[in-house]
Amino acid sequence: MCQGKNLSSKSGITFEFNFTNRLLICFLPLLILLTGKVSASQDDGYEAVAINSVTNQVIAAREESNELEIIDLASQNSIATITLAEEPARLAVNENTNVAVVSHEKIDSISIIDLTTNTVTATLVVGKDPQGVAIDPSNNIAIVANEKDDTVTFVSLTSKTVIATVPVGQNPKDVAVNASTGIAVVSNEKSDTVTLINVNSRTVIATIAVAQKPGRVAINAQTNLALVTHEKLNSISVINLATQTVQTTLAVGDAPHGVAINPTSNQALVVNEKDDSLTVINLADMTISGILATGQNPVDVAVHPGSNIVVVANEKSQALSIIDLDTAVFTVPTPVGKDPQGVAIHPGLNIAAVANKKDDTISILSLPTGSTTITIPVSKDPQGVAIDPQRNLALITHKKNDAVTFIDMNSMQVTAVLTVGNDPQGVAVHPGRGLAVVANKKDDSVSVIDLETQAVI
Repeated sequence: MCQGKNLSSKSGITFEFNFTNRLLICFLPLLILLTGKVSASQDDGYEAVAINSVTNQVIAAREESNELEIIDLASQNSIATITLAEEPARLAVNENTNVAVVSHEKIDSISIIDLTTNTVTATLVVGKDPQGVAIDPSNNIAIVANEKDDTVTFVSLTSKTVIATVPVGQNPKDVAVNASTGIAVVSNEKSDTVTLINVNSRTVIATIAVAQKPGRVAINAQTNLALVTHEKLNSISVINLATQTVQTTLAVGDAPHGVAINPTSNQALVVNEKDDSLTVINLADMTISGILATGQNPVDVAVHPGSNIVVVANEKSQALSIIDLDTAVFTVPTPVGKDPQGVAIHPGLNIAAVANKKDDTISILSLPTGSTTITIPVSKDPQGVAIDPQRNLALITHKKNDAVTFIDMNSMQVTAVLTVGNDPQGVAVHPGRGLAVVANKKDDSVSVIDLETQAVI
């Protein structure tokens, strides 16, 4: 297990290298967790984050302490803390004016903050339960998605007044704007749609059906593509805004939450809340470039387009992950079958066997490349895997039909299927004794198998 380390900065902020027992993190020496003030509440995680690339500052919202923290990205020092109204939810920054807008879902309002003077200049009532915020810098307008009354609110940041309210789909969660085309994209979680709005006329111009429960939204203004997360499906939709169609759907990590796009590198960044990871996507060919570890429960992400520095807000670890994508070491996922479960390695043959539960197959991977060399059909619902390197056998448990499959690792053929106890799960091998033991969950027993005869004893 990688060891953790704490270093103190000149400002008194702690930089926590929080290396847990996740194997992925052991390969990421460039991951820095900025924990903020030592006196912060134990539950005071970061809820939202944005970057002003002009001032090279990170703007991060803390939910419990109702604060906006301003951090110099170059030195990674906290330079200001601004007190906000109750529980900030999301935020956006106008780089042209150095103004931030923060939504407050519990009090149905937004705060407008002057980041030059670090002062709140206005608090405005918007719709019910405001969530996502976007800014159209061309018109100096903020657009706020109001989840509970199915509307978006348009706010003039010049006059600091509400100028329009536009009905959209059910439970709008987020909004993003393409300033080049003047189109705003709103995700409607309950309707399974996104709404396209003309920012100048404040009128709905299209509604596009997407996958289940669309969440966060990001836009690449240069390619006119929108990305929408689907937390329940572990995927994102890529929408062509010119044709108003879903171009493709990509699988990402567990519970994708925040999403950001670097138009310069043409990369998308998706933080996955339940597996503490960042998925990096090459938008040129719509492939996964790799996966990086974050802090616990990442919920938002921002990227500096010039330096390709990514900042992730981690809710549970009360930290910001600061990652240099140009020098980071990626872990690239290897496609296997559907719902992979057990895995085991044959050290002599330098291969791995993976049980794919939902398509009833075993994937054989060549190491260290991780490429799939063969897929072997097996009985229903494969679960556990163990390998006997002396006899070159793989054993696979099947919980649904109370069986164990034997596979000859030389011929890659199924040689036997044995009935064992009820709901077999784990399996282990003693190569020296020539025995395997299978744990049968539902009848509280183990089955002992002779590996020479391939029979239960």
